[in-house]
Amino acid sequence: MGVSSTLAALAPTFPLLVLFRAAGGAGSAIFFTSMMSYLYETAPKRLLGRVVGVFFGTLNLGIILGNPIGGLVAHFFGLASPLWFYAGACFLSAGMFVRSVRNPQRAATEVPGAPRGLRALRWNRPFVSVLASNLAYAWMVAATFSTLVSLFGKDRVGLSPLGIGVGLAIASGTELGVLFPAGSATDRLGRKAVLVPSFLATAVAVGLFGLASHVVAFGVAAAGLGIASGCAAVPIPVMLNDVVPPEQRPTALGLFRFVGDLGFALGPLVGGGMASAFGFPTAFAVSAVPLVVAAGIAVTVPEGRPPPP
Repeated sequence: MGVSSTLAALAPTFPLLVLFRAAGGAGSAIFFTSMMSYLYETAPKRLLGRVVGVFFGTLNLGIILGNPIGGLVAHFFGLASPLWFYAGACFLSAGMFVRSVRNPQRAATEVPGAPRGLRALRWNRPFVSVLASNLAYAWMVAATFSTLVSLFGKDRVGLSPLGIGVGLAIASGTELGVLFPAGSATDRLGRKAVLVPSFLATAVAVGLFGLASHVVAFGVAAAGLGIASGCAAVPIPVMLNDVVPPEQRPTALGLFRFVGDLGFALGPLVGGGMASAFGFPTAFAVSAVPLVVAAGIAVTVPEGRPPPP
């Protein structure tokens, strides 16, 4: 990701910029899969929800801090400077990782020579439920946070870019505040006990967002959406760890990321198209449907791992 960001900063043409950023996206996918695999191998199983909550919290904090820092750097040093700044942060992080992190020992439960690849995955209902949940959550994030909220804030509420940014900051801040409690609840109460109610609560928050037609309601809706979506984010990767054997986790994580990226690609297309054709209330309501479907599937599967005593 550091190399691709450096090349993007030096790109002389727009097609090359797109190519280099695409390479960065591939690096991001590899990073996510590797990091989650490492967490699965090293985190205590009874604390995995908390670990995932902290991990997602650091990502969320990076998003919160990255926007103003990137804007400040670009203001003083030019539009290409955030790419240089990000490249430097990637190289620095890579160096720290190499110096401080060691490969974990192979899990005792892993079977040497066990079959790998997509065909070896156990395509049972719990695994399909995890994939459906990740698809639905990524769809919601891309359609709502990345697309509809900004358009709605500008066109219907009449907010300036600063006002929209404040609304998104409220959502990110409330989401950050609930990630660790959601991880703790996932460990104590069980995965489904957190995922199903939080998915339904997020669906309600998304579905009602299109009715927040004035500034105060927009801020309240953003806060509610952040709380619900923060609780919904944590149980999904924890459930994946529960339902996939250790020797199949790398493949399962790659598929997990692919399904999430599919949601990221389809969500804005469908959400934006629905807003253009039928208006914002319908677009928000449609964006909530995958969450309801995923919650319905999750209800039908048992807990992958009973909650600790």
